[in-house]
Amino acid sequence: MNRRRSSGRLVGAILALAAPALLPVLVPTLAPAAADTIELHARPVILSYDDLDADRVGALQFRGGLDLRSPDARFGGLSGLDISDDGSKLVAVGDRGIWFTARLVYGPDGRLADATDGEILPLRGLDGAPLTGKGTSDAESLARLTDGSYVVGFERDHRLRRYAAVGARAQRLTVPAVLATSPPNAGAEALARLWGESLLLLSEGLDARPGIAAGWIGAGKIGADGTDGGWRAVGFRRTGIFRPVGADTRDDGAVFVLERRFSTLGGVGTRISMVQPGRIAPGGIFEGRELAQLAPPLVADNFEGISVRRNGAGETLVYIVSDDNFNDLQRTFLLLFALAE
Repeated sequence: MNRRRSSGRLVGAILALAAPALLPVLVPTLAPAAADTIELHARPVILSYDDLDADRVGALQFRGGLDLRSPDARFGGLSGLDISDDGSKLVAVGDRGIWFTARLVYGPDGRLADATDGEILPLRGLDGAPLTGKGTSDAESLARLTDGSYVVGFERDHRLRRYAAVGARAQRLTVPAVLATSPPNAGAEALARLWGESLLLLSEGLDARPGIAAGWIGAGKIGADGTDGGWRAVGFRRTGIFRPVGADTRDDGAVFVLERRFSTLGGVGTRISMVQPGRIAPGGIFEGRELAQLAPPLVADNFEGISVRRNGAGETLVYIVSDDNFNDLQRTFLLLFALAE
């Protein structure tokens, strides 16, 4: 008998016997989940309820908006947003443990016209299983890294997780030790990639001192548990009762911060500000230049996600999305603005 052929058959037999035991472990934990296509409706949104022709607020020109709706009970609660570099793909995370993706459509004038091909996937944990329960599934922020992977910030159980792709299982990332002292519902709300793989993380509800929101710069160590001293503290100077709820970085290093305020008398309001490149450094305090505020009679809702890109003409385009909190009185608005420079 040929000894090589006999050895090959033996190895093949062993692998055949082992494969059934391996597959249930490898498939659900390593492979991205299959997406569910959902019915998605997009209705046009105007900028001002008092002036139908209004197309500018502050330093931002309105380039269209959509009121996104779906009969799928999982749709809603969108809090973290990423728009692809060419503007064609939307990726968002929701606070009931979902990924939401869609294709964006623009008119001949470049205005946002439609959103199609909506899909929902579950956010998965370290074991590959879908996240369940508000305590572990409350995703609030999203940042895309240079390799195309994503980092998601969660609150309640304050943590960061890295995902190699939409629908993939989670990987651990270390976080700043102080993040755990954030209020349960006001933690890692603002997350942006600064340079390389370095991240800017801002807490919505934790102040380093009065008027200064606590923040950190770091990369987070993959595969490690707990906190990491490699994160360096920074502070974001707040104004009034606005608090940071979203952030994104332009290709030149400018950081755009989305802020939100709420009061019983004034209701909800949104501010978009810009921090010039090079102004954010470990140990320092930075502040943004206000670009615009959104409050009634302008379109207003619970805006929590922001994404920034440049188009082919070099314009800076700013997208924001609102979290409807699964409340019939609120909406999932996606708005597009161009920075007037």
